[in-house]
Amino acid sequence: KSMEGFVTRGSDNLYYAFQEQLFLWDLTTENLISTSTNTDVKNLLSIDDKIILVGSANELKIYNEDLTLDRTIWFSDVIPAAIDKKYTLLKVFTSKKGIHIVVGISEAIKKSDGRFVEQMLTLDLLTLNSEGILGSSMVVLEGNKDQNEDLFWNQFELISQNINNNAAYFMFRKRLFDAKYEYLVKKTVIN
Repeated sequence: KSMEGFVTRGSDNLYYAFQEQLFLWDLTTENLISTSTNTDVKNLLSIDDKIILVGSANELKIYNEDLTLDRTIWFSDVIPAAIDKKYTLLKVFTSKKGIHIVVGISEAIKKSDGRFVEQMLTLDLLTLNSEGILGSSMVVLEGNKDQNEDLFWNQFELISQNINNNAAYFMFRKRLFDAKYEYLVKKTVIN
């Protein structure tokens, strides 16, 4: 089984996450310390003087630069949950505006033959402030009632994102065959 590690840089330190451990490498003293995260790591980011660990249980663990845990933010507390909707977490990233979450929202619909299928409603960009409070939310892509039954995020992979001034840009790709891909670029205006 392959093991995945993540790395990010703080002001004076380098941070590395592997399995359920978070490591700090002090670049000045060359000391290495670690702490247990109690979750499989899905991503590691830094913003301001905080280290943000995305965990496997749909949580953000915010650490201070000395590896003390500042707080844990559960996505279920941040994302407004509707009982008849499904939320699929696609990506977490940071910019000068805060912590961003790309989430796919879908619902079950009944087809004419009585089968239920999952259909995309929207692909949303949620922005959290440094306290983990939802500051803004915007639609990146809207679903279509006539779309094919496979969810957009099962067909397309989010490969790049950038927030510049008041716009967010996303690039998606879908493998066609061999080394051929179809690309989709979407711009979303941020208020």
